[in-house]
Amino acid sequence: MKKIYLLFTLAIVNGCMNSAASNYNETATIEDGSCLYDQSYVDSAECPDVIGCMDPIADNYNPNATTIDWNSSWEDTMMGEPGCQYIGCLDETACNYNDDANDNDASLCTYNTFPGGVSASFNNYQTVNFPEGQDYYLLQPGYDYVAYESGSSSWIGFSATDAQGIPLGYGACCANSFEEAQTWYSNVAPELFISLQSYAFTSPGSYSFVASDDGCYSESFTIIVTDIPGCMDPIADNYNPNATTID
Repeated sequence: MKKIYLLFTLAIVNGCMNSAASNYNETATIEDGSCLYDQSYVDSAECPDVIGCMDPIADNYNPNATTIDWNSSWEDTMMGEPGCQYIGCLDETACNYNDDANDNDASLCTYNTFPGGVSASFNNYQTVNFPEGQDYYLLQPGYDYVAYESGSSSWIGFSATDAQGIPLGYGACCANSFEEAQTWYSNVAPELFISLQSYAFTSPGSYSFVASDDGCYSESFTIIVTDIPGCMDPIADNYNPNATTID
C-alpha cells in the first residue's frame, strides 16, 4: 500500500485582522497592530480599548491608542508621557544631550573639540591667536569647565577654586547664553563669558579656554604662561629682548 504525503505551505500575511477596521485585511494571518478605525467606531461602545502611546511627538505614537500603556518598558521622562518612546542622545558629554529622551541613539550625538594647532605654552606678554570659525571664551585661571545644554533647557556651568585651592562650586543654571550667565555671575568672573579671537597674556599662570561652535562647547584647553628671567635694559651688554621679568 502506497502512502501519499500532502505538503501545504501556509503564507504568512501581516495585517489588520479586525473586520471593524477601515483597513481590515481578510487575508491577514498575523495581527500587526495596524488597524485604523473611523471616528464613529472609536466613539462607540463596540470599540475595544487600544493600549499604546498617546503622545503625537513620541517615536512610538499610536494614533489609535485610547488608553495609556502603563506596562510599557519605556521609562517615564520629565516632559514625556507614560508608555512612550523618545529617541535621542543620552551621552551627557555630548553637545545635544537630551534628558527628555529615554532611548539612546548614539548616532545622533554631536561633539565639539578644541581646534588643534594652538600651542599649550606661551611666554608672558605674548598673544595667542585662535583659529577662525568658532567663538572662544576665557575661563580664567582656576576655572575648570563649561558644562552642557540639555533637552529643552540649558545648563551652562563652571567651577572655580579660591586662593587655597578649595572649590567654590559656582554654576549658572538654565542660562540661555554665556551673556546671560555673565550677568548673573559678573561679581564672580567678569571676563568669564566674553567671546574673543585672541588673548594677550599679562601675567604668568594657567589659563583655560573653551571653543563654542554655535553653542556647542568643547572641553577646556589649558595654556601655561611663564616668565623668562633676564636683563631687560636695552643698553646693557647682556640685554635679553625675550625677558619678561628681571633676573
